[in-house]
Amino acid sequence: MSNKKKKAKKRKKTVEKVSKGINMVYLKKFFIAVAIAVPMLIITVLGYNTYKARIANGYFKISKEEFENVASAGSNLIMFQQNDKWGIMDKRGHIIVKPQFERILPECERLLPVKREGKWGFININGKEVVDCKYQNVTSFTKGIAAVCYGGKWGIIDNTGRYLVKPQYQDIIIHTNKTIAAKKNNKWGIISLENKVLVPFDYDDVQVLEDEETFLVKNKKGYKVVKPRSTKNEKMFENFYFSDFRINVKNCLPIMIDGKWGILDIQTFQQRVPASYEDAWSHKEGWIELKKGNRTYIYFKTGRFLTQSFDRNAVMLSSDNLICVKDVDGFIYFININKEKIVNRVKGDEITQFNAGYAAVKVGQKWGVVNQKGEFVIKPVYDAIWLGEKNYMIVQKNKKWGLLNLNGDILLPIRYDLIGEVKSGLVAFQLNGNWGVADLNTKELVSAKYNEIIIHSNNIIFARRDVKWFILLRKGYKVLSYSLNTSTISKINDSVYGIITPNNKYRLLFLLK
Repeated sequence: MSNKKKKAKKRKKTVEKVSKGINMVYLKKFFIAVAIAVPMLIITVLGYNTYKARIANGYFKISKEEFENVASAGSNLIMFQQNDKWGIMDKRGHIIVKPQFERILPECERLLPVKREGKWGFININGKEVVDCKYQNVTSFTKGIAAVCYGGKWGIIDNTGRYLVKPQYQDIIIHTNKTIAAKKNNKWGIISLENKVLVPFDYDDVQVLEDEETFLVKNKKGYKVVKPRSTKNEKMFENFYFSDFRINVKNCLPIMIDGKWGILDIQTFQQRVPASYEDAWSHKEGWIELKKGNRTYIYFKTGRFLTQSFDRNAVMLSSDNLICVKDVDGFIYFININKEKIVNRVKGDEITQFNAGYAAVKVGQKWGVVNQKGEFVIKPVYDAIWLGEKNYMIVQKNKKWGLLNLNGDILLPIRYDLIGEVKSGLVAFQLNGNWGVADLNTKELVSAKYNEIIIHSNNIIFARRDVKWFILLRKGYKVLSYSLNTSTISKINDSVYGIITPNNKYRLLFLLK
């Protein structure tokens, strides 16, 4: 071999040796980097999971126990069933009453009806039995009194269990004003808490009006008005019967006589309006709608008619102390109930009820917004409008939806398929068939990737993707997601949700904030 070839071979071996050395150096560095990076990654992941768990612990907890059934027992109480028995816990999951009752009914006036061994009694919100379980049936408490059935007869107790009226009646109905309708020998009358008969047991039905001292009683002749404290005027109307009635508006009671409607004053027993109208409807805001021929008339609780009448087919609705009348002449009239007069009118085809001082009005094919003076604050340029409760409105334009305030400022651009729940400064939106969440500063917090969204509060959102529910916790503009491993959730009350387990039982999710 020539010297030239020997030198070349020697150079090649040198290069291979150096290259091998370099490769070994890089390989060594690679393994060192991996040895450092993997633990760091593990530490990072574990640290993030620890961070998530710490955040979650401050917002919610999930019960370890499972329950056969759960329901709200009041704003701060939950009733739960285990082994076919019911108990009570508070909204944080602390057991107040262990499962021992056959049934529990929701709390009213801090007392809960409970059934044990086929008999009913009452416990208080601390779980103490304050009325023994000895009754066949009970009602919830109303202003400190409840009806109870013992030995097949009904009486009345106070909230200590003391009898105010001993069981002696076939039935008892306690009204919210403490008026007591009682049934005896298959006839109804009215009694006092002292068991004094105020209206004799002569009637097939007894109705209590909003005026707590005035009753409607019914026999085969029809209805008549009765006041336990007789007056001269009442004696005059002792045999004054009518066949039907509507709910009274203060002292004004619409009544039907011989197929026609009029208005009776239940204080003076005088007929304010003769029975000559074909229909009558009471409105809780303080007015009555009367129809005769092809006209509709408005009668106020003060006993005065509105000077103007409207077409029989005019559409009327009222809220916020206003009556809005869409008449056939193409105008919408605004009537102030307190002033008992028309305060404005606008050209329009439809109007919604007023909400916080504003209503949506349709003119032609477009919708705008008016104030209580009938002035347009948002011109009719939208295809649809839905007014929210806090000075915002959901609008549609060119088949897309957005969110505006009542100044017309854009809160959420008009680019979404749908706008859903608006609550606690957040809004659910649908985009390309999926749901997400944004705040009212137009910042999208949750991208549109869920099938369903429930906004609980500004910081807590429930979201479903396919068949799995998640709870999303908001920290500023960061949202942390936690799987609930369930396909079904149900709201029990404002701070407790039920999670349905695979074996069709409940675990409870308690919200801590």
